[in-house]
Order: sequence, then C-alpha cells, then structure tokens
Amino acid sequence: MGGVDKERVKRVVFEMSKNSAHFKNEQRKQAKVEERIGRLKVQAQKLTPQELAAQLRLMDQRIADLEASRDLSRTWLHVDMDAFFASVEERDRPELKSQPMAVGGKSMISTANYEARKYGVRSAMPGFIALRLCPNLVFVKTDFNKYKQASEETRAIFKCFDPDFDAGSLDEAYLDVTEYSNKSGLSGAQVAAILRDRVREVTQLTCSVGVAPNRFLAKVASDMNKPNGQYVVESERHAVKTFVDALPIRKVPGIGKVTEQTLHAFSIHTCHDLMENRALISALFSPSSCSFFLDTALGLGSNKHWEVPGPGEAGRKGISCERTFKALSTQADLEHKARELAAHLAADMAKEGLKGKTVTLKLKTTAFEVRTRATTLPCFVSSANEILKPVLKALAAEMPIEVRLMGIRVSSFYEERVTRGQCAITTFVKPGKQCLSQRDASQATPEKQEEFEDGCQGDAKDQTVGQADSNPSVQTFKRARLGGEVGSVNPVECARDSIPCQQVAHAGSHDGSGAVLIDADLTHSGCQGQKDRGGCALGTPQNRPWSPAAGAVQECSLQSSLPVSFSSCTQTKCSRCGAWVSAAEQQEHEDYHLALDLQAETPVAVRPTAPQRLAPGGRWSKKRKSGGRCSKSRRSSESISTTLDAFLQKR
Repeated sequence: MGGVDKERVKRVVFEMSKNSAHFKNEQRKQAKVEERIGRLKVQAQKLTPQELAAQLRLMDQRIADLEASRDLSRTWLHVDMDAFFASVEERDRPELKSQPMAVGGKSMISTANYEARKYGVRSAMPGFIALRLCPNLVFVKTDFNKYKQASEETRAIFKCFDPDFDAGSLDEAYLDVTEYSNKSGLSGAQVAAILRDRVREVTQLTCSVGVAPNRFLAKVASDMNKPNGQYVVESERHAVKTFVDALPIRKVPGIGKVTEQTLHAFSIHTCHDLMENRALISALFSPSSCSFFLDTALGLGSNKHWEVPGPGEAGRKGISCERTFKALSTQADLEHKARELAAHLAADMAKEGLKGKTVTLKLKTTAFEVRTRATTLPCFVSSANEILKPVLKALAAEMPIEVRLMGIRVSSFYEERVTRGQCAITTFVKPGKQCLSQRDASQATPEKQEEFEDGCQGDAKDQTVGQADSNPSVQTFKRARLGGEVGSVNPVECARDSIPCQQVAHAGSHDGSGAVLIDADLTHSGCQGQKDRGGCALGTPQNRPWSPAAGAVQECSLQSSLPVSFSSCTQTKCSRCGAWVSAAEQQEHEDYHLALDLQAETPVAVRPTAPQRLAPGGRWSKKRKSGGRCSKSRRSSESISTTLDAFLQKR
C-alpha cells in the first residue's frame, strides 16, 4: 500500500463501522489485549536483575545450539502470484487493467487489482467500505473454477524445477531448487528469473519470487519487490543477519496485529529488537512463543519439504469449509446453506479419500459470537448426506439464531496404521535342513537318516531352527538322533506370537536331548568347542545316556549374540499321573492336579456354582460362619503359585 493515505483509510473505516456489531466486537477484543499487556508489564516490573541475568544465560545457550544447527546449503524459492484472482480476471478482460477493480462483492472483497490498492482497497475488506474509499470501484464475481485452472497451469511449471514442491494455496508455492541449481549450474537468482519468465509466457500472469536458504526467509523476500519482481537473500550468515535485523516484526509470517501491539508495548519493533530483549521475552512469554521469536531473530526456518503422509495415514487433523454471507435467520435458509457446505466438503474429502467420525458445526452470529458444536459419530462418514445429518441436528438445537458465517469441519479420520509389535522368532533365524520325527526316522531310508544326522550335527555355520511336523495340530518338533535313540518333544507355544520355541543348547552336549540350533555365533562356556562333541562343561560324559526317568537334564550355559531368549523344552515325568511335561508346562500341570484335589475335598451339595475367590498370594479362602466371625482355612502355598481362575480361564 505504498503511497496510500493511511490516515484517511483509518478515518473512513472508523466512520463506516463505529456503530456496527463488528466495531463493538473489535472494541471487546482490544480491551482484552490491553488487559493482557497490563499484566505483562506488571510481571516485567517484578523481575530482578538476577532473574534477567539467568534468563539471558539460558537464551545465549539456546542461541549457541541454534547457530550450530544453521544450514545454509539449500536454495529455496517462494513463488507468490501477483493479485492472483484479479490478475486472472484482467487476463480474460483486458479492459479491467486500467480500472480499479475488486473480486467479490459489497459484503466482502477477496482481492483487488493494483489500481484499486492505490485507494487503500485491500483483501478481506467489506465492499461497502471499499466503495467509500474508491467510488469508481468495479466488482467482479468470484469464479473459483477459473482460478483453479490457472493454478494448475502454474503448478505444472513449478514441477519442472521441483517435482516435490509444496503448494501453500492456489497462488503460492515453496520450491527447493538445490538439485536443479546443481545440475544446471545456475544460481538461485537465475533460476528465479527463468521461472518468472516461463510463468508469464505460459499463463500471461506475473509472480514475485523470494530466494533464500530456508522457507521463512524466502517467503519474506518474495514480498520485497512486488509485483513481478524478485529478491535474493544470500546463503551467508552475515547476509541473513543483515536482512533480518532490519525487518519489521509485522513482516514476519505468524505475527499479526495483536502480537505486534504486545511487542510494541515493550519497545520491540524490529527483529533486531527481539534479539536485544531476548531475556525479557524469555521471562514473559511461553516457551513456544519464545522459541518462535528466537528463530525469527536469527533468521532460522525449515529447509525441508512438508512430511508426506505414510500409507493409510490421513496426513491432516481435519478438513473444513466455511462461508461468510449476509445475515440469515430462517431455518430453511440456514439448512440450505448447510447442504451447500456439506456437498462442497464431501467433494474435498473424496479427493483425498478421507473418512471422519467427528463433525463440527461453526456459527458466527451477527453479534460476532462464535459457536461450535461437535458431534462424534459411531462410524466413519464421508458422503454429503452423512455429514449433513448431525449438522442439521446441531443447527436445529441453536434456533432461533441470526448467522453471518457458517462452517463445517470433519476430523478424527480413519487411518490404516501399521502397528509394529514384538519381533517374531523367525526374524532372527533362517530355515535349514529338516530333522526327522521318531516315526519318520524309523521309516526313513539310510540315505534319509544320514541326511537327518548331517542336518542336526552340522557345523555351527549351518545350525538352524528345527522345523515342526506337517500336522499343525500335533506340532511335534524333531529331535536330533544322537546315540541311536530318537525322541519327540512337545513345543512350548509363545503366548504373544504363537511360534514354537525350544531350548537353546550346545549341539551334542547331551545324548538324546532336544535342541534348537541357531544360525549365530554361540560361545559355549567351558565346552571343548562348538564342533567338539566329546564333553560338556557341566561334566556330563560323552557316552552318558539320557534317561527320561531321571527328569530334566541340566542345561549348558550358552552365550548367544541373538537378542532373544528361548524356553526350555526339557521334559519331566509327573509323579502323580506319569505324564511327561516340559518345564514350561510343569506349573500348569501341577495346577491341574490341584484343581482336582480341591473339587474332591468339596462336597457336591455345598460345591459353589461359581469359582471361589483366592486370597492375595494365591491362597484359597473359604468363608464359614463361626461365632459371628469369618475364619479362613488356608492351604499351603507351596504347590500354588497361580490363581485357579487364571488356570480355568479358556485359552
């Protein structure tokens, strides 16, 4: 707005809106800002020199860390189309170039051409105020289909310089042209000039470009030489600091009039002032605001593309559509407007394949009161009718109401997340030669038995996991036939992965013992060697037979480089029923006998219909009436380590 009489503009805006609801709302917001500034000033007066010194040391340490992370190796362009909507209309209607023109209507202006801006007409200004500033102003209705088509033409050009460019909106984009510059041997300024020429040649539209080592600086630079110009911030620390120090804080993206007014209250007008008052800022503002101000003062910003959502991810938290219009109060008019918004929002969601569960209705009354009503649905929705149903219900609950803005938002999107759980045993091992079961070994040919022994007694480099029988219901693991006797071992099922696990033991350390042979370097502590089958560190002789009656044999001590543990499958004979059970199943088997004993001790007539409770520590408790007191008969806990409820639970 260079050359504009700003005082006249302020005076006209005040006179045209002083009695309106908007003006009263602005007064309420201004009062809150002044109140907050007053609180901050009181807080600043209470700060002691020691506290400020501590804050200064903290900020200096953060500055040192940030300077160490500064990256000046990238070249970023920020392309901003000049008065985009108005320029598209001027391209199609050349007679408008010499007239002050605005896209929109008397209620609100989307943008204005540069002829109208000379009078103070700007974007987001009410049309009736713009007419007071510029009586000859010409209004043109918006045509978003035309603007989207022109935007697609510009984006096709941007892809030639950066296939992964980030589109900020229809009329702006961020391009990382580092690779393009390296391949072509051109500087960032030369690439910007080529891009501007190509855009003008293809679309008959002009754009302004900022060139800098990060996105933040490039965006600020693109506004320095508008329209149809470019500005370069060299990739040197001194050049960056010089550019940023003189930058007014209102030029920084993210600093609006409220933050500007707050900082002005503490004599902070430029980014250089932010750095000089860093201790005060650290003491008064939140950590996130302080971090933002510090990055701004140093000229730091992101130099990476926006993250691309992974497979099945929504990539955003919500999607919305809202419109400002003249005041509506009848339910029929408001429902009609809601249908339009729902249809538009559903079309946008369909383009990205989104489905959401939370639908939010936003209403702004003529008194500028904003109401939001959110509804979380039992299922994900995406169609216009599905979105409209909760919206109409929420709208009916707000009647009667006079509205000047309505919006619909959908969030809580459906995402197909890939959950990475615990790694399975097969992640750490690889299949090898299959060992034989007892039945297979007895019926196998000599060649098969020789192959079977080679597979189970091979070198440590060929050691692999034994494979299960083809019958999944049995899942009997093959065991090495050592000493002429073959036995089968029931695997222990892992509760999480349902993958059979077996004991990790030194191959041949015990005659007839089952083993899972791991494809890894295993250091057998005290043994004669991995390939030596003559003895065991535990003192078991080479020719000692393995007897099931002797119970579980003592395991060898193994140190494996694999970050997994395996359950022992060595079997023990039950002294009560004679069944052979593995060590992992032994406790469950004992609990089974305990359950039988408890049922036998309880008479059928008084046997409870539901499982009795177990006292803490696994002790069984029975309530009896004795002298008005409840006594407990406790069974020895030596044979009980898990609750009966857990044992009887269906697996």
